[in-house]
Amino acid sequence: MKYALIICLILISSPLSSQSIFGVGVGATYEIRDQDPTNGFGIRLEKNALNLILVNLRTRANFSMFSGDSRITAAGIDYDNNVEGWDLSGALTVGFNLGLFGPYAGLGAGVEQVNTESSFITDDGKEFSTFTYGILGVEMPLIPFVKPFLEYRYNAFLEDPKNYRQSSSRFMIGVTVRI
Repeated sequence: MKYALIICLILISSPLSSQSIFGVGVGATYEIRDQDPTNGFGIRLEKNALNLILVNLRTRANFSMFSGDSRITAAGIDYDNNVEGWDLSGALTVGFNLGLFGPYAGLGAGVEQVNTESSFITDDGKEFSTFTYGILGVEMPLIPFVKPFLEYRYNAFLEDPKNYRQSSSRFMIGVTVRI
């Protein structure tokens, strides 16, 4: 019985049960953030930089796209507003392989562009900003090579042309396939 328990612990924490062969991952996300537009989708590419039995270090590139319509009422008149935005970022994450859960944290930086078309504002255009961010997440390696995850990301904007925000946050749910 003692040896069976040791073998089970080794299998649960072994690199084959939770790691990929080539160290590359491709993922898709559904994202909810605290600014308009609030809902979006994203893709991510990950590469293992260091992979030990209990700890891993990864580099990551993210691309997210948000789109939404809203209605502004001013002086009793309704105006349509269409906002589309995207961001491109990169991060370095540190994760822990703890059997059925793999918590991770990371730091990154990126750029964001927001395109606004409005019947209310005659100054339609593009806003470009840069940001840094921190992430906290957990992946659940329930099936080898397929890992669903939950992630929270906090952005701190370094440059915002209209100075209407200094920070934002988002919650992501997704799945990563590692090969």
